Amino acid sequence: MPLSMASRDKLLEIVSIVGGRNIKQRLSALGLYPGSVIKMVTNDFGGPLIVEVNNSKIAIGRGMAQKILVNEI
Repeated sequence: MPLSMASRDKLLEIVSIVGGRNIKQRLSALGLYPGSVIKMVTNDFGGPLIVEVNNSKIAIGRGMAQKILVNEI
């Protein structure tokens, strides 16, 4: 499922990132790449999502979140 559909407080594993090299490099620099385990902190409809990865919180826009495919752990 896309990251934008995940529920709050869920642990997720990134399965893949749908997009070109630039988006994959940008997300990888933030610690978001296939195999990463992240936690959904906030998923309020209409605003950016906030995820926690490596003890850091990152805001991700909805468009970018649609390109990150995850599975619940």
